[in-house]
Amino acid sequence: MLTDLPDLAIKEIDATLKLLSFRAHVLIEERDDFFTTLCRSLFSNARTIIDGVLAARDLSTKVYICLVVDADRQFQACAMQLNASEYCIMIWVAAPLNTMSITSRLLATPAARELFSLDFQISDPPGISAGADTFAAYRALSLLPPVRLGGELDNLRMQIDYSAFQWLVLHEMAHILNGHLALGKDINGLTYILEDDPSSNYDENITYQALELDADCFANIVAIRQAIGRPLELEAINTVEGRLKSYVFGILAIIRSFDAEPFEPTRIFQSDHPPGGIRMNYLMSQISTIELDKHVDFGGLNATDVAARTAICVENAISEATGVKGGGGNFQKAFDLGWEPFHVPVLSRWAKILPELNAKKITPRDLAPAQFDPA
Repeated sequence: MLTDLPDLAIKEIDATLKLLSFRAHVLIEERDDFFTTLCRSLFSNARTIIDGVLAARDLSTKVYICLVVDADRQFQACAMQLNASEYCIMIWVAAPLNTMSITSRLLATPAARELFSLDFQISDPPGISAGADTFAAYRALSLLPPVRLGGELDNLRMQIDYSAFQWLVLHEMAHILNGHLALGKDINGLTYILEDDPSSNYDENITYQALELDADCFANIVAIRQAIGRPLELEAINTVEGRLKSYVFGILAIIRSFDAEPFEPTRIFQSDHPPGGIRMNYLMSQISTIELDKHVDFGGLNATDVAARTAICVENAISEATGVKGGGGNFQKAFDLGWEPFHVPVLSRWAKILPELNAKKITPRDLAPAQFDPA
């Protein structure tokens, strides 16, 4: 099975994709090939993730799943409200495909081998020829075929890919459960929030960035708990530290791909999504909070330090995999930014929209409390 959407909904979503200028459609055709087998697995995994979240909250909400084939291979996902009581999570097939390419090629680097203390000998894939632009080079890297790492390393790559896919599905699930779609965009009779949906409306962008950070936090806390408790098949790193490293490695690798240009503080709110560097820093900050508040049992591990070393490794691995030295730095620039330029306006906006979200949310659990005066 590739989707559980009713036929009418498929037609409506295909029409909506066209209106949104995507060269894309809902995947329904099944063939006897590797691509169909992969997509069946993606659907099955997404279904398991969503049903697990609903069951944990004792919810019977109808959430469909569909995979989207896009001629431009965009890393994209979408939460959509079909009607008063039914929703859909849309995953562009390019997202997990690009993730497979990225993680396999990053794992093949000396930086990753050092992080995970791997003794395996791997032929380093050639770098990307994309001038001095690390962002274009990283995008080009994601479009290459995955590297065969061999045996246990391929299994590790698949487990990292699963964590990244789980995080993406959970992020979209948060938009549904936490009432975000009450503030979503409407088109063709459907309400949606896209993972990447450029906008020039400065004030509206602050609102959507607040929703995105909430979705990131939801996805991170659920996914990290499961990642820490999920054994790694590579026995040499099947420890709490190894599991945390593999989780952070995968999540930061995909969030890093959200940035297409150097971080510029004056342009933070020129998009409806926070820059990838800020999202990476927020995730790291949340891991520190999770450790401090003991929301996850890290078994005495210094989780903040492990996550920080993994973040440094990801940037080094990108340089090694692409052949472009330096030129990223968005993670560090976002870290140096401090709270005032970004967090204050976004968290003040969260305080403003919180009453509406509480009125519309599906989850029985509390949303994040306000930390600033509404604005």
